[in-house]
Amino acid sequence: MRQVLLEVSDTIYHRFAEIIRSFPKNQVRIREEFTDDDFFSDQDDKAYQKALKELADGEAVSLDELEKELLKVNTMKLLCCILLFLTPGCFAQPQIKPPDSELHQAQSLRYEQEIRRLGMTGDWLVTRGYHATDTLVVNVTGIPLSHVGVYDSEIGQVIEAEGKGIHTTRLSEFVNKSYRLLLIRPKWSTSETRQKAIERARALIGKSYDFLGTIGFNFPSRYYCSELAIDIYKEWHGQSEHLPNVITPGELYLWGTILYDSQPRN
Repeated sequence: MRQVLLEVSDTIYHRFAEIIRSFPKNQVRIREEFTDDDFFSDQDDKAYQKALKELADGEAVSLDELEKELLKVNTMKLLCCILLFLTPGCFAQPQIKPPDSELHQAQSLRYEQEIRRLGMTGDWLVTRGYHATDTLVVNVTGIPLSHVGVYDSEIGQVIEAEGKGIHTTRLSEFVNKSYRLLLIRPKWSTSETRQKAIERARALIGKSYDFLGTIGFNFPSRYYCSELAIDIYKEWHGQSEHLPNVITPGELYLWGTILYDSQPRN
């Protein structure tokens, strides 16, 4: 029998193997059997092309880049732990507890009425919350505000990025979990831009939270709260504007106008 050495592309390898196997065994002798692991099917090729597109569009990162980011995160975690350990207790802000339910509900109702009266779609609702993470943000940043959501007045809801990702919350519920609340109109907000901005925010619902972004290592297609608030207006950022790599909720007034401040609850 004659020996023939052939090279075939990955896309036709599966088809080629089927043709070779169709010949009688006394006419074709296969020295090395084909295995399923060797096949690069059409489905594999589609998945490969999709992965390449995600990398090109910034929706994914390579394994090498991910390993570098994880190394940075572990280093930053260590530095944050050291910083928190060294911070004197007298400078730390205590965790805030909600007041009694009757007073709390009356305050929340008044805050919500003011937001509905003054607010427009695309405005920012910057808050200090009651969770332990809110207290952590306040202590690390030194600013008594810890979170922000994007107001959607057309539906009466807030689009926010939390640990579980970007999601919607009823306005009443968002106000109720806030110890202090500021209504801020972004400097880029106009009758034309705010509608496009809220449509972008709605389109991002379901995206993951950008844990790396909170320490300066932004992860593609993920958002932390103030990153989301700024990003939906990025189309209208001026060329001369150089925004910091990390913007905290308490700094957002620098890029907007405060229309309402509830002040801390009594």
